[in-house]
Amino acid sequence: MTTHTMIKPSNTENKMQQLRSIQMLRGVAALFVVFFHFTIPLHLDKNTILGSLVSNGWSGVDMFFVISGFISAYTVRTNDSGAKGATNYLLKRLIRIIPLYYLVTLLSIGSSQETIMESIKSMLFIPLGGEGVDSFGPLYGGARVGQGWTLNYEIFFLHCSCTVFLHRTT
Repeated sequence: MTTHTMIKPSNTENKMQQLRSIQMLRGVAALFVVFFHFTIPLHLDKNTILGSLVSNGWSGVDMFFVISGFISAYTVRTNDSGAKGATNYLLKRLIRIIPLYYLVTLLSIGSSQETIMESIKSMLFIPLGGEGVDSFGPLYGGARVGQGWTLNYEIFFLHCSCTVFLHRTT
């Protein structure tokens, strides 16, 4: 007679498995946005199921922000606090965000004084425009690179999170 021993996954393995499913949801959100950008070139009728789904793909951005916020909060260690915790948190995220964004922004810099100033503002995450329908992003403004407006929100979120670290007790 043999006995079978069940090997239970560790807490770390369970957490990683849970994060994988959330990461998959983030992929779905990104696909929503990609499909949304194909609404006009594909001439989809918004009254069809596919057209309705694709034309509402902008909601993937909202979903992506919520998931990113959750993952950021979930992965932070409970003993991270104070200036050191805020600095570590901020640096880890900025190292992932800034290099590629700066590269793409520098490649789009242009030669006029206006485009150079737009690029500098974008690299400092200062929103551009924001007036009316012709703005570069949401009503508060966009960035030199079209998708950069989302990073303006992300950087704002990072600053808010760092403020929590500064006032957090372990």
